[in-house]
Amino acid sequence: MTDETANTTADVPDEPGIARRNWHRYEYGRDRGHRDFCRIARVNEGMYLGGGLQWTEGDRQALIEAGKPCFEFNQILPKVNAALGYQIANRMDIAFRPRNGQATDDVAGTLSKVAMQIGDNVDLHWKETQVYADGLIQQRGYFEVKVDYEDSLLGEITIDALDPMDVIPDPDAKSYDPDSWADVTVLRWMTLDEIEANYGKEARAKLEVEDPDEEDFGDDFDDEERNHFGDSSIGTSDRFGEMTVGDGCKRVRVVDRQYWRREMADCIVTDTGDIRRIDGMTEDRINTILQAGGFRIKRRIRRVRWTVTTMNHVLHDDWSPFNHFTIVPFFPFFRRGLTRGLVDNAVGPQQMLNKSLSQYLHTINTTANSGWITWAGTINNLRADELEDRGAESGLHIEMKAKASPDQMPRKIQPNQIPQGLDRIVDRSAMLLEQATGINEAMMGQRGPETSGIAIQSRQ
Repeated sequence: MTDETANTTADVPDEPGIARRNWHRYEYGRDRGHRDFCRIARVNEGMYLGGGLQWTEGDRQALIEAGKPCFEFNQILPKVNAALGYQIANRMDIAFRPRNGQATDDVAGTLSKVAMQIGDNVDLHWKETQVYADGLIQQRGYFEVKVDYEDSLLGEITIDALDPMDVIPDPDAKSYDPDSWADVTVLRWMTLDEIEANYGKEARAKLEVEDPDEEDFGDDFDDEERNHFGDSSIGTSDRFGEMTVGDGCKRVRVVDRQYWRREMADCIVTDTGDIRRIDGMTEDRINTILQAGGFRIKRRIRRVRWTVTTMNHVLHDDWSPFNHFTIVPFFPFFRRGLTRGLVDNAVGPQQMLNKSLSQYLHTINTTANSGWITWAGTINNLRADELEDRGAESGLHIEMKAKASPDQMPRKIQPNQIPQGLDRIVDRSAMLLEQATGINEAMMGQRGPETSGIAIQSRQ
């Protein structure tokens, strides 16, 4: 082999190897906690939405077979909605203030207006509330902030609110700041048209030749179903959960991963000692720094590598144009890698409320027809089975036979008394919900007119 052939071979990227490494990293993050997080997030969302989702299917079937009710008295939804209302009422706009150097009030005012314009263009306030709701309900919320060139050749900032069940942070990280994470992975399901629009015709051609062969519906094996307008009643995919064609339109699971890597790069050192990568700087900016006492160096620096693959093919693998990950997390309660939301601690009290109220109603229902004691051959107008069915009716008429003695009159069985403390459990459950969420009746606007506005504001 000649030197030229060897160099050419070395420059060819190992696409199958890159794709497999990216896929294995996705599987590592999925198995190291993300799948468990998705189960908790699905339970929390069911507790928030209610409508039959606060009971597991197994518990529901067991109660139905036992003839007991399984009612829901959803107290989590109004409390979370009250917190969302407070966020909407108290959210702030981005504003700039002059600090030092050449900063002025005019420049700060201009930047504030630019930030406000960008926020309006991307519906920032609406997406901020959506991410906030994701955090309260499912422990985690994520923004994706990047530059898009779809509508402008110069590029414009776009902000999206991602499904937290589709974002896999570094499972070995323990810091809130993504700059300290090794990587972050976003799972996407994309049609071939979307892949062609984002990654070109060659990427589409790679995927058109692959055929899915088994059922998966777009959700991974043993994974929780994602929210969408439709259900998961039809669809096919391969056994690795890579593709779906449920509606006749092929969709491919795309693993979008950003991670840190070090490389040698041309840098410039400013007169204050700051090290900046030259790539992306204008010549005027470089000359200004050099004239102020800066100098050029070659140095190994940390950069963001952006790799987008399917299970077997590379769609994109290059250095990111951004200095940080495009994923920005929001965790309402965070403790060294452990995340919690508002709903987590309310699940127990809500389940306790549902079970205690259902049991309370079941106990009351069973006392309505506690049964009868009769003597054989003494009732003239009702058979024994009719008395069982109609014994609790209002205005029931029982006719005794003429020869029956008064001592043989039917007697109502005295029902068992409702267990003491059952009603107090119901009240205690409602109180625990307030304590777990921190949302009291004053915050929900449920205080009566006899309470002064100043007192309500003090409680809030």
